[in-house]
Amino acid sequence: MYIKCHYSTGGAKAVLGKQKFEQLAATHGVKIKAYRADNGIMSKKEYMQDAANCQQSVTLSGVNQHNHNGIAENNICTVCDRARSMLFYAISKWPDKITIDLWPFALKMAVDVHNATPGPSGLSPEEIFSKQKSRADRLVDFHTFGCPVFVLEPRLQQGLRIPKWQPRSRQAIHLGHSPHHAQTVPIVLNRKTMLCSPQYHVVFDDQFSTVPCTDRSTAPPHWGELFHRHRRDVLADDPETASQIQLSPEWLSEPS
Repeated sequence: MYIKCHYSTGGAKAVLGKQKFEQLAATHGVKIKAYRADNGIMSKKEYMQDAANCQQSVTLSGVNQHNHNGIAENNICTVCDRARSMLFYAISKWPDKITIDLWPFALKMAVDVHNATPGPSGLSPEEIFSKQKSRADRLVDFHTFGCPVFVLEPRLQQGLRIPKWQPRSRQAIHLGHSPHHAQTVPIVLNRKTMLCSPQYHVVFDDQFSTVPCTDRSTAPPHWGELFHRHRRDVLADDPETASQIQLSPEWLSEPS
């Protein structure tokens, strides 16, 4: 399944999404020859013309006959239900910070989970589409949508020192995986600047256990255990980049 969020429902945006999907398919050696669509945005003149220019055929379902494209419609329904559940769960756990404005990110993460989950054949949709076997621990990369994530202070990531009493991490919101980096790199939302960015050295609080302490501006009593058991250095699989970054000893030390 492929998703491309748009700011409008115009034909030009549909063509852009189509071209992005075909670029992704081409990286896996897949050539798109035909489309099955409903009578909505994909029936617009711009979309049909782009398909004709690419020598692709487009078959439309009957009006209001979604069963004509049943596989796609069923997957769309499943993914939307999952995204809605993830977003509502995050809102219930952190109502002051998580809002329905994060719906596009929840939908994107639901699609990523769908593509990475093995089916009856033992293969995931992304493995079938790309004809490449994923890592055995692929699903370990996923964390709870909207959960607090603690990002190591940038100066410590660069191997520099900071004042003793200055916080060594900042709290952000987990929004899923970055579409432009390795599969293990998460996208986080900075609570102060409201900007999204990919981060490397992070600690996930999948259970939202630190939220009450955050509201009271106190340190979580289980902070040490959380740090050692739930931290993730996603550069571990990227030695070339990791060799360029020197972390402080307290980040690299293992629990006794």
